[in-house]
Amino acid sequence: MFHSIPFYRQKSGLSLRATRDGIVLRSVPKYSVKGVISITREADIQNQIRIALAPHATIFRVNSGKVRMADGRYFDTGVPNGYSDLSGFRKKDGKAIFLEIKNEKGKLRPDQVKFLKKMQEYPVIAGVARNVEDALNLVLEEIE
Repeated sequence: MFHSIPFYRQKSGLSLRATRDGIVLRSVPKYSVKGVISITREADIQNQIRIALAPHATIFRVNSGKVRMADGRYFDTGVPNGYSDLSGFRKKDGKAIFLEIKNEKGKLRPDQVKFLKKMQEYPVIAGVARNVEDALNLVLEEIE
């Protein structure tokens, strides 16, 4: 018996399907840019990675930067510029994880490069993932 569990905006077409063998992720949609090139949205890649890493790690989506509120005040998320899109820890050993997510055309900003280089000075997992395979390789490489 299959149960469909909505995970991300239904409009995006991303959802989970629970089966006896585990959880299956439906394919991530692609969006057209100027009607010529199809690219995957980074938000969809992030959600796909979060699902794939769930058995191995606790992962959080983190927004960074400042946002102007309706009343004119600014809200600061409290994390430094360049902070990774996904962070958390590996369940097996508690090792910290910092993943910057980019689609196939995405480029790192200088502050993101600086943040990842700084994190890589420590015994943590830090890197760029463009898909689920990249993320799994980064998180699981040292324990297999």
